[in-house]
Amino acid sequence: MPTTERTAPPQVTRALRATKIIFGVYAAIGLLQLLINLVLAVSGHGRSVSSFMWGRSAGVLISGWVFILLTVLAGRGVRSAYQRVRIISIVLPIIIVVLVLVPAISGGVPLWFKAAQIAAAVCVAIVAFVVNTGPVRHAFGADSHRARTPRRSGVA
Repeated sequence: MPTTERTAPPQVTRALRATKIIFGVYAAIGLLQLLINLVLAVSGHGRSVSSFMWGRSAGVLISGWVFILLTVLAGRGVRSAYQRVRIISIVLPIIIVVLVLVPAISGGVPLWFKAAQIAAAVCVAIVAFVVNTGPVRHAFGADSHRARTPRRSGVA
């Protein structure tokens, strides 16, 4: 069973605390984007806000809160939550960059929006480095190549 926040080595506790903060910044980027979208849409100035921009902004905000929840669960010793954070932190930055930089997908969004999305991707990439350190992986048994399954007592 993975260690919990109460019994985890200090570097693991610090890593998970840093991860929550970074995911909080990620969610704040989504909130800021939504607010800017709202101001642009209401003011009528500049380019109209596309559905892609609304969707990506809301997606960043909502997923940020989900990632924080997963990190809290990982801090309580839930190995599957930790594994999800590891996978998300590696895959998501690549997906964000592709979504924003491929014009056929993003539909020519403004530069400020692309910069905010790239900043969100950088946040998640930083998490990848934090949660993949040796002590954190070791605390969750992520160094083994096969899944650990509990053995039933009395069963051969």
